[in-house]
Amino acid sequence: MFLRADGNYPFILVNGKYVTKEKRNNSDIYSLQGEANLYHSFKDESELDVKGHYFYSKRGLPGAVTLYNPIADETLWDENAFIQARYKKHFSPQWSVQAQAKYNHGWNKYEDLGAEYTNGVYHAKHRQDEYYLSATVLYHPMTSLSVALAQDGSVNMLRSNLPDCPFPTRYTSQTALNIRYQQGFITATGTLINTFITESVEEGEKPKDFNRLAPSVSVSLQPWKDESLYLRLMYKSTFRTPTFNDLYYYRLGNRNLRPEKANEYNIGITWSRPLFSFLDYFSITADGYYNDVTDKIVAFPTTYAWRMANYGKVHATGMDITLATATSISKDIKLIMSGSYTWQKAIDLTDPDSKSYKDQLPYTPEHSGNVSAIIETPWVNVGYSIVGVSKRYCLSQNIPENKIDGYMEHTASLSREFSFKHYKLRLQTEVANLTNKQYDVIKYYPMPGRSWRITGTFKF
Repeated sequence: MFLRADGNYPFILVNGKYVTKEKRNNSDIYSLQGEANLYHSFKDESELDVKGHYFYSKRGLPGAVTLYNPIADETLWDENAFIQARYKKHFSPQWSVQAQAKYNHGWNKYEDLGAEYTNGVYHAKHRQDEYYLSATVLYHPMTSLSVALAQDGSVNMLRSNLPDCPFPTRYTSQTALNIRYQQGFITATGTLINTFITESVEEGEKPKDFNRLAPSVSVSLQPWKDESLYLRLMYKSTFRTPTFNDLYYYRLGNRNLRPEKANEYNIGITWSRPLFSFLDYFSITADGYYNDVTDKIVAFPTTYAWRMANYGKVHATGMDITLATATSISKDIKLIMSGSYTWQKAIDLTDPDSKSYKDQLPYTPEHSGNVSAIIETPWVNVGYSIVGVSKRYCLSQNIPENKIDGYMEHTASLSREFSFKHYKLRLQTEVANLTNKQYDVIKYYPMPGRSWRITGTFKF
């Protein structure tokens, strides 16, 4: 896949009582992407599949809108390539094994022009390499019970041209035991994962070793056999260790980051059936959740750049609702509709004396959702969708000066698939931001107005 766009688009700049028409500069992008897949089945019914992937891009970074200074000279190059293989074999109805191996290469280069740099240019290069191995044994002692034991190991390395790079190498071991029981109306799953991480560095002090045992359990109930109604309960202990990007990357990195830890609780319901005679189907999924998070890792905006930081204590309470339905308007015409809504209250409880105590986390909307409708006909499919996000705040304090207004983006599309003897061709055209509404996802980074795109997909 090849992509080339200049990305420069107009926007309205409001500066007090003055309103001017400006243009986003340095928004060009050039990217190339491709992958190959191989599958093979052996005579003993074992399976092997291999995937190779490559991605390269060069893009301008327009930066934040700055009054009286439209110049943007930052450029970012990205390269990613990986090859992975998976082998699977069933020894008997009770025993099976699966093994995976992967090598992943990542590279990027950041360049900024300016008189403040030696020779007028700044270069930052990073290279990451990962070697990953995994083996899983699955045992079915009986139809209703399965037990799986998995062992994963990985080695990650970071190399950089920055003078203060410690050149870290991370060794990770993960052992997971999973037990699943399904009988009648109940399905229960329990998992226990032990993670051990140690690092070595060529310069400076190495981080402390990390060792954690994380359990999780989930239960699904189907009270009535002939009714597609499911009740779900889940508890999970999770954690996230800082990545090399979080710790060491230019401007973004913060070497004092602590691992993020959380206890997650979820209760949900899923129900589907033909609700009325004129509906082909109707389904609803609703989930309520509560997360108790310690040392949450977030990208925190500062005066000049984004930087990773820990929030000492965060409570996140939320609800997700999804609806989907379809109806046949006539023999050849069908209407498909769907919608989702998310309410999330994620508040900072780190310091009761802080001005941001119990305020919503930066860039976390309390309300968001989307609705879409597609009319399928023998001639052309017509689609319309709306995505909505409520107000957010760009900094920790939820005060008017930090507010980012909510927005709704409308998209309309037309598509059709043509079937030939040995292949299929699908054409689609769409108009994004149909109302040409200017909005910000990130403060001072205006998004494009109305735009259109034509896409062709060829299958053979």
